[in-house]
Amino acid sequence: MKRLYVSIGLILAGVILWPGCATTKKGCGRKCKTPCNTPCHRAAAPARATADTPPCHAGWKSAVHYGEPMKLSDKETICTKKVLADPVKYDGQFIRLIGKVASVCEKRGCWLRLGDATGIDTIFVKFTCPMKGRLIPMKAVGKMASVEGTLRATEISQEEARHYKEDAGASPDEIAEIVGPQKIVKMVSRSARIAGLQPAGG
Repeated sequence: MKRLYVSIGLILAGVILWPGCATTKKGCGRKCKTPCNTPCHRAAAPARATADTPPCHAGWKSAVHYGEPMKLSDKETICTKKVLADPVKYDGQFIRLIGKVASVCEKRGCWLRLGDATGIDTIFVKFTCPMKGRLIPMKAVGKMASVEGTLRATEISQEEARHYKEDAGASPDEIAEIVGPQKIVKMVSRSARIAGLQPAGG
């Protein structure tokens, strides 16, 4: 009889000391069928992009790469908005940027301006990779893009600024408005990736 009482006592103790698999874990929303020392198997909520984090690269399957292979990972990407808020902090650094293409060189596609969603402030990206014909297509305007290179918070001469303005298709009056050296946030790049484009001939 004592053995029977002991057996029943052990069974009850086991039920009391083993609550995880029979009860609903806090925050799970359903009964956990996994061992008690493991977390409930629930899909993680998708990360939300903020002003300081780059948009997710998911959905970039149709992106087209131009120039040399990139060296940095997607996790190391920095939003243009963050860089423009303090360009001196990144001066001289090799970084990867992501933003919206505001404009492209109409003549050869050898440069583009990368900005945030507003497009008011931009980073001038000059490509130095060897190329034949056009590099970045005009269809890139308005698309999301990532570029890699060395950032410079510097000044360019009046002549250089006017040259880039002319390449952008500005009128003679707009070009004449540029007087004296111009402050600029500039990147010298050898690679770019543009989302939402199809390869030439594709």
